[in-house]
Amino acid sequence: ADVWLPQVKVLFLMRPSTLLEHKLSGQGDLYWIVLCNLLAVCTNISVYGLIGKTSPITYQVVGQLKTVMVVAFGYIFFDVRVPWQWLLLRFTGVAIAIVGVISYAIIKNSEAKDKKT
Repeated sequence: ADVWLPQVKVLFLMRPSTLLEHKLSGQGDLYWIVLCNLLAVCTNISVYGLIGKTSPITYQVVGQLKTVMVVAFGYIFFDVRVPWQWLLLRFTGVAIAIVGVISYAIIKNSEAKDKKT
């Protein structure tokens, strides 16, 4: 009962088995593979553009934001019960990362304003 959207979980996850045991069951699997590859290519292109337009530090900050989203959505979609200490540790890390991302954005904006004046 701790999964918020169980119907979405079924859509995005493979059937109950391991990855190595999975048998292709039709064109739907092929479409998922092609979609995943296209998303990977788009990710690589966007990373290249992000680093080219900003800096490697900005890329690292965006990477931390992605990690925060992975932890948060993992908690929302997966129905694994974990001890409260584990959650406290993970979400303390998430909170620190969010503070870091916001601080970085504020500092970068103030530097940009200083350059304009």
